[in-house]
Amino acid sequence: MVRFAIIGAGASGLPAIKCCLDEGLEPVCFEKTNEIRGLRHYRDVDQNPDVACVFKSTVINTSKERMSYSNSPCPREFHNYMHNNRQMWDYYKLYLERFGLGKYTHFNNSVSSVTKASDFVTSGRWDVEIRDELTGSMRSETFDAVMVCSGHHADPQTHKLADSCNYEGRLQYSSPSIIRKREELTNGLEENRVSLYKYVYPPELERSTLAVIELIQPWGAINLISELQSRWAARVFSGNTKLRSNAWAEISPLRDWRWRSDT
Repeated sequence: MVRFAIIGAGASGLPAIKCCLDEGLEPVCFEKTNEIRGLRHYRDVDQNPDVACVFKSTVINTSKERMSYSNSPCPREFHNYMHNNRQMWDYYKLYLERFGLGKYTHFNNSVSSVTKASDFVTSGRWDVEIRDELTGSMRSETFDAVMVCSGHHADPQTHKLADSCNYEGRLQYSSPSIIRKREELTNGLEENRVSLYKYVYPPELERSTLAVIELIQPWGAINLISELQSRWAARVFSGNTKLRSNAWAEISPLRDWRWRSDT
């Protein structure tokens, strides 16, 4: 059976696990924290400085009908526009439990690096370095394919501000706790450019065994897009779907996705 590493157990990692199972693959999901999460699971930034989240008071601006996964509609009693840290997170937990995805998820395990295996050209395999967040121990495992589901709002990228050396307060990336800290000066995010075939595959790889999920900013909820991307990736990895041989040629500078992350 093909072993498939999934990085992150949030809005994209969960459907990735489900899609792998649908294709007869063996998913192994690594989640840095101690529970399913993602951007919409609020955590105090002071206690979790390296874990991204939205504001505690956030309510989604997409109806529950339009953000539900195709095979798991939101419960009828849930609000139409759900609170992120209550019903939204409850929905993800229901999804996890409905399809038994928890047994494929390794919590408190972060991925430090993903590198090509020595036989990558022929096998397409990847060596994944994993850190146990509780003990600090490291281990390496080899997977037939990798799906990156960590999103693009995970780490702050700060600008270098002129005369910031003369500022006596603390420079910090904008976060929910900024409201409580008047002395802090917030920074935005730098703009980045990434070339991906159909927004998913790095086209220059010799083997198409790496998929990037959710590196896109849609008008609306990400759930269904992540599910579709994951389903396509799982079918490619299982051999049931083929990518075009000229994937790189189909990407032009005008079609490169230029994204800006703002929270």
